[in-house]
Amino acid sequence: MRVFLELTVDHYVANKKLPSIDLIKDTLNKKLQKVTEDLINNGVNKNDLKPIQKAVADPLNPFSVDTLNQYVHNRFMLPDPKRLILSWDSAQIFFETIWS
Repeated sequence: MRVFLELTVDHYVANKKLPSIDLIKDTLNKKLQKVTEDLINNGVNKNDLKPIQKAVADPLNPFSVDTLNQYVHNRFMLPDPKRLILSWDSAQIFFETIWS
């Protein structure tokens, strides 16, 4: 999921040629913030993007970048399937907007 999130954000940045983002140097959090700002500035309802913004900011959410990193690098950190499904349901509009 972490790879999918980062590749989705990087895809959007590259396709839209957003000058304020450095794909190599900027953190995923910064890129995600800039992408959501750009989506809102281009007509996406800001309420549709609230779930992904809240998810990334919540350290207990499976979409938190720190949590996603722990899933990859910490063998004792395991995602809760129910939270994973609920988090995806909330964030799905973000992914659908970018990939449509």
